Amino acid sequence: MIYFDHGVNDADVIEGERLMLDSMIAGLMARPTTMITVHGFANVTGSKEQNRSLSERCAAAVKAYMVGQGVDAGRIRVLGNGTQGFAVTERPQIKRRVEIVFDPPR
Repeated sequence: MIYFDHGVNDADVIEGERLMLDSMIAGLMARPTTMITVHGFANVTGSKEQNRSLSERCAAAVKAYMVGQGVDAGRIRVLGNGTQGFAVTERPQIKRRVEIVFDPPR
């Protein structure tokens, strides 16, 4: 998981999370046919539409970072899930995150 600051509209990848992303990028570069889906999640600060949009922007920010480091954009699918699908109930900063799922081979 990659976590984000919990400002109302903050979707920037924070410095401390880049090390984890760099590790994932190295793995993706070693496996050039692997596809991933980046699932964005938001906390409950804001309307349903704001949270869906924010979760999508967080996922898109991770994709942009990965593409900037050399991963082919066509290998990365982005989904904004809003506040749906997470089990964490405490601390808003834990809820605002992306989860990266390695897709099954086709």
